[in-house]
Amino acid sequence: MSHLQKTLQSKKDKERIMINRIAKASVVLLTAATLSGQALAENNTFASGFYIAPGLNVMDVKGIFNKNPGVGMDRELGYNLSLGYQYDNPWAVEFMYQYTKPEESNTGNDIRVDYWHLDGLYTFENYTKSDFAPYAVAGFGRKSYDTPGFKENDNTLNAGLGAKYAFTDQLHIRVDGRGTLGTKYADVGASINTALVYVIGKSYSKRDDTPKYEKPLEAPVEEVVEEAVFLDADGDGVADHLDECADTPAGAKVDEKGCAIVLTETREFTLNVKFASGSAWLNKDSVAEISELADFLTEYPDTNVTIEGHSDSTGSAALNKRLSQQRADSVKKSLVDDYSISEDRVKSIGYGSEKPIADNSTIEGRNANRRVVAKVEAVVETIEQK
Repeated sequence: MSHLQKTLQSKKDKERIMINRIAKASVVLLTAATLSGQALAENNTFASGFYIAPGLNVMDVKGIFNKNPGVGMDRELGYNLSLGYQYDNPWAVEFMYQYTKPEESNTGNDIRVDYWHLDGLYTFENYTKSDFAPYAVAGFGRKSYDTPGFKENDNTLNAGLGAKYAFTDQLHIRVDGRGTLGTKYADVGASINTALVYVIGKSYSKRDDTPKYEKPLEAPVEEVVEEAVFLDADGDGVADHLDECADTPAGAKVDEKGCAIVLTETREFTLNVKFASGSAWLNKDSVAEISELADFLTEYPDTNVTIEGHSDSTGSAALNKRLSQQRADSVKKSLVDDYSISEDRVKSIGYGSEKPIADNSTIEGRNANRRVVAKVEAVVETIEQK
């Protein structure tokens, strides 16, 4: 073997060692994330929506040259880019393009490999509320090989397992291993794939198919024409020439001057909306509660409301506090969007698991602690009725 050949061989050996180290480092990083992640936190950590995911890969394909048994390609670091959509459930669908350019094992010629495939990803449901979650992936696609003297295309099937770790609800890293099978020559391959996934759009205030909340129609006011010797424009029983309060509300009890008798009292309204574990969605059972709160705020326009979000103690404090804030924001959004309550009258606060009302060691207690409470406390002027 010549000196040049030895140099080239040494370079190739170093590249193989580097790639193997990269693959091992990815596994070590993911294992560390697994040990440090807070499993079963209340929040659905991985947000739904469209996402983009650039990454790296290492491919290994055997027997791609059907006419030359034993000829294959070296492992080489490649690149991949995915576009996908994560549904509001464990499923996601994505289109991935992968590219690598390794050397052919015997000749040293570069082989261009282009791989397009459409995949479905399923995140195991027991982990959808944690920072770390394993997933399964499967799909089909088309792979092409191009090198001097050889050009081939083949349809492929792929399947594998992986895991992902969330830095935030919109950004996570994932690593998976996949096996591939060519449909033309039954070529068997494998790959290790990494990606940094960013969710472009997300929504926390999504509701089910509940129709828009309808406000009750106001009963038509019948025009009453009274025949009287003296005019009484506001109908309070005191003639206009004696009435010092000409705009008294209809039905109010008035004094001898025609002014409403006012009583002062303190009123408090408490709202309880329950949520499923890991969810910030308003459902149909919340309609009546929110409608009553909206009516109360409409009746007393000088009052403000504080929406308090609470969670149980399952999972990390940071994730629980974030989920409780999202729950409070969902109720606030409904009041503002569906009932036209001024946004500056509604305040939302997420307390997480800081203020339990029941024992978190029981299922019943945890269910009770996952709640949103709306508190309105104000001094209002109530007109005494006749």
